[in-house]
Amino acid sequence: MPVKLETSIKNIQLLDNRNNAQLIHEFYLYLRSVNTSESYQNQNIKALINMAKFYGKDSEFIQISKKEEILSFLDTKIKNKEEDPDGKWMRTWNDYLQRIKYFFRWFYNEKLRQERNEESLDPSDWLLRLF
Repeated sequence: MPVKLETSIKNIQLLDNRNNAQLIHEFYLYLRSVNTSESYQNQNIKALINMAKFYGKDSEFIQISKKEEILSFLDTKIKNKEEDPDGKWMRTWNDYLQRIKYFFRWFYNEKLRQERNEESLDPSDWLLRLF
């Protein structure tokens, strides 16, 4: 049975790392403010919750500075030929990658600008931080 958006929102609060939970919640509020669908919001939140659980209590998203750190999480989605003979894991891996990139683009282009009282950028002008 699929996890509903309300359940995903509650699951944010169950994360061990309060800072990551707060960032995910703020990202959720941003997604709502730009009128994305509930399904899209839910899938993004679930991906970030999974990533937060992978990194655990002591690692914060803001500390991620190397692409290998992202890849170590993404590579948990890889399955061998016996588990996934059709290679469907590749779609999952790429889906998570796109959702994580969107989150970090939001974080570095919108969230940090707000904290510095800078003018917001249109998402089409957002840059991707290269790790």
